[in-house]
Amino acid sequence: MQFHSGPHFLDPRVPTIGAWINDGLGSLSDNLPLFINIGPRFFDKKDAHYLDPAYDAVNFKIDPRNPLDYAKPSNGMTAADRLKNLNLTNKLDRLAAEQYPLDPVIEAGMKSHELAYRMQTAVPETLDFTQESAETQAFYGLDQNETRAFGQQLLAARRLSERGVHFI
Repeated sequence: MQFHSGPHFLDPRVPTIGAWINDGLGSLSDNLPLFINIGPRFFDKKDAHYLDPAYDAVNFKIDPRNPLDYAKPSNGMTAADRLKNLNLTNKLDRLAAEQYPLDPVIEAGMKSHELAYRMQTAVPETLDFTQESAETQAFYGLDQNETRAFGQQLLAARRLSERGVHFI
């Protein structure tokens, strides 16, 4: 915990190192977040605290069928319908931002909605381990029940870092 939060790790309002990296480095990928959490959270559920809420980690489940809550539309919407939905949401967010120009939560929400739309295609592709050779899957332990869960986390971390995610 001290590694992630510095010398004041007992103070729950200090941003984690992942939030600072997210804040300072900018993006290498337009389709994936900069800071991803793939493990359980035992302590504070926030990362950014006094930084903008947009710098919190995005929680992933390493489940290729359902890696991210709401990553796959379940209502049968087409890509065109999803884009229309995003555009409408963006217009409503911008109206709220005009009314409350100093509210960082509104700006973070707009960024989050846009990223979520792009992640709907990027995340399933990133966590599609069938693209890896059988040798690579065995190397990560995906072929054994005892090592599969941890191996999937390691393989996901590798694939996410290859796609520009700064902090996992």
